[in-house]
Amino acid sequence: MNSEFGRDDAEVIVLYSGDDKTVDDPSYRTAVTTTLAALPTDVVDNVVSYFSTGSADFVSHDRRSTYAVLRLSSADSNERPAQLLSIQDVWTRRASPNKSAEQRPSIRP
Repeated sequence: MNSEFGRDDAEVIVLYSGDDKTVDDPSYRTAVTTTLAALPTDVVDNVVSYFSTGSADFVSHDRRSTYAVLRLSSADSNERPAQLLSIQDVWTRRASPNKSAEQRPSIRP
């Protein structure tokens, strides 16, 4: 199917959520954008999020959760799981939007 329609950009979805701040809070924005900016460009070649697009489609109804869509640089689907593993520690090293926030990356098969 990819050969017919091209490569799907939604390979990694990162969910950011928390209890005490919304996406409108500057510190929430800073935490998310700083984390995304720390991703190595040789592994991640495209990032789309609420903060890069302004689209409300990326934000939950209560505005406490948002997500980012990442495209990994390899066109080889066999290499992408290893690429995901190579970037997972970015979320453990960086600040969360708030103390109870969760940041969960996952890869699509």
